[in-house]
Amino acid sequence: MFIYIGTLKVFKDGKTIRGEKDSLLTRSLKAGDVNGDNVIDIMDALAIQTYWETNKRSADINFDGNVDAKDFAFVEKNFGLQNHVVPNAPTPKKKYKGLTLADIKKELGIQ
Repeated sequence: MFIYIGTLKVFKDGKTIRGEKDSLLTRSLKAGDVNGDNVIDIMDALAIQTYWETNKRSADINFDGNVDAKDFAFVEKNFGLQNHVVPNAPTPKKKYKGLTLADIKKELGIQ
């Protein structure tokens, strides 16, 4: 996924696709932004919990076909980070309805 700012012209030249751009910024947020809101916070941990032990692609951060403790570890490691290339990225939420990261981790049985 990338964020594009500016004018992009894409055209086909024979078998090659070529383009011209003014500005192209790659998405640089660390792994763990499950819900795609440009922050890694409690909402991402809740998404992991929602899709726990499924193969839900959006929550399977490490692409191994199973949403599990390995995926949760990315959220935990990068908890509180914002995507610095996105203007007005939201402030990461530390709690949701009284639940913290530690609460969710405990509910999932992660040591």
